[in-house]
Amino acid sequence: MPDRIAANRATVEAYYAACNGASRDGFRACLAPDFEHHHPSGAVHGPDAEADRWSASVAGSNSHWVIERLLVDETTAVAEWTRYGTGERHRGTEWYAFDDASRIRLIWNHYPEPRASGQAVSELPTFPYAGEGYTTGDPR
Repeated sequence: MPDRIAANRATVEAYYAACNGASRDGFRACLAPDFEHHHPSGAVHGPDAEADRWSASVAGSNSHWVIERLLVDETTAVAEWTRYGTGERHRGTEWYAFDDASRIRLIWNHYPEPRASGQAVSELPTFPYAGEGYTTGDPR
């Protein structure tokens, strides 16, 4: 199923483009109508709610996401990402489940919730990010 894998990869990449561009049309194109996004601070249901959430994040903290690693198969994907914002850098992972049309129907995140503690950087303090090829500065 190489075509399905390629389609799922393209969907995840389109999702990040929609996040970075706060694109309602982009979210509607890559998310299933019954989409759910579960993250440490709660859940979002539906493509329009996801667009509203990311539009607020991009506008409020100048957010921009970079895919650091992306693994994809016929039914799921996992991305390791870095989020840059005004004076912030946070890292985490996201799992994706796809519907039959390669639209994302479910996302669940794993990352520390830095805003609760006021940290500007959320990453493993001893991991050699630069040595492993990760971004260490906002690429914009």
